[in-house]
Amino acid sequence: MKFKNEVRVEKSVADVFRLMTASNLLMKWEKNLLGVNSISGNRKQVGNKMSKTYGEGDGSKTKVIETILEIKKNKLFKYQLEHNNITSVVTCEFEMFGDGTMIYESSVITFRPRILGLFSGFMKGAMKKRRHEELEAFSKLAESFEK
Repeated sequence: MKFKNEVRVEKSVADVFRLMTASNLLMKWEKNLLGVNSISGNRKQVGNKMSKTYGEGDGSKTKVIETILEIKKNKLFKYQLEHNNITSVVTCEFEMFGDGTMIYESSVITFRPRILGLFSGFMKGAMKKRRHEELEAFSKLAESFEK
């Protein structure tokens, strides 16, 4: 399953990239994120691993492992999320747009076993919408910071 989102942020590319890669800000804009724990390295290094815990509507918790796959400062931030039978690879590209920055994000989600992917059509719209809401929340947070 694949989907794309984009959001404009009224900040420089350097500011947006710095804020997007700051692990201490994740809980302020990622929906239902309860906690972040470093496993190795820091979020601005390829190979870094961190554990993220999300709260679910029914009171349960979901743990996801994030691994940084690729970083090109002020240009690209790519990471992988793993939870049980689902792997997501998320690529964020940053581009100057007027006085601000456009973030172009693409997500590729793989299910194991592949038969689980048959149900992905039912989830795609909701997942895309949720991620767009998170990017909008990130945009508002980033714009609230002074230089």
